[in-house]
Amino acid sequence: MELSFGSWLRRHKRHQEARPHLRNAERYFDRLDAPAWRDRAHAELRAAGESGPTANSADGALTAQELRIARLAAAGRSNREIASRSG
Repeated sequence: MELSFGSWLRRHKRHQEARPHLRNAERYFDRLDAPAWRDRAHAELRAAGESGPTANSADGALTAQELRIARLAAAGRSNREIASRSG
């Protein structure tokens, strides 16, 4: 319901009103372990102008894999090198 209503609000250029509904939908689908629906809610949220962290990292913290990748990138590794090490 939140995703549908938030999407409707966004399509009608009511972005600010849509964001709380889309955030709730994203959190809800994350708790249900429904990644496809969570990703859809996240895409709608970004289309509504939100650019903050995803539901997976609501506090802004990186996951273990994201942290490994960030460290490799900071060490100057190429995308190819990072991909071969983070799989």
